[in-house]
Amino acid sequence: MGRAPPGRLPTEWPDPDRELFATRHVPHLAAAAKEAFTQGVGGYTQDSWVQGRPWTFDPAAVRAPFLVVHGDRDTVVPIAHSRHNADLVPGAELRVLPGHGHVTVLWELPALLTEVRARA
Repeated sequence: MGRAPPGRLPTEWPDPDRELFATRHVPHLAAAAKEAFTQGVGGYTQDSWVQGRPWTFDPAAVRAPFLVVHGDRDTVVPIAHSRHNADLVPGAELRVLPGHGHVTVLWELPALLTEVRARA
C-alpha cells in the first residue's frame, strides 16, 4: 500500500487500523470525525497550516520526558516525521510499536503516559 499524497488522507488504512475500524470503536471514531467537520473544514485547514509553520518555542529547550510514538505499520504519517520530532528534543525517545497503524497506537497511550509520568 502506498502513502497518501501530501495533504491527502490515505485511500486505504493499514490493516491494524482497518481491523480497529471494523470493531466496536467505529461509531466513536465516526462520530468524532463527523463532529470535527460540522462547521466546515476551516479548523482542519488551520491545523494543516500551523503544522507547516515554525514552532513558537525552541524544542531543544524541552526538559520534560518526551516520548514520540509511531506504529510500524502506519501508512498515514511517514516514520521520518516521528524521527524528526524525536531528534528535535534532547533526550527524546522514539518508540516504534510493532503491529500498530496510525490510529491503533491510541489504545497504548494510557500505559505509555503512565511510563512517561514515572520518569518525571
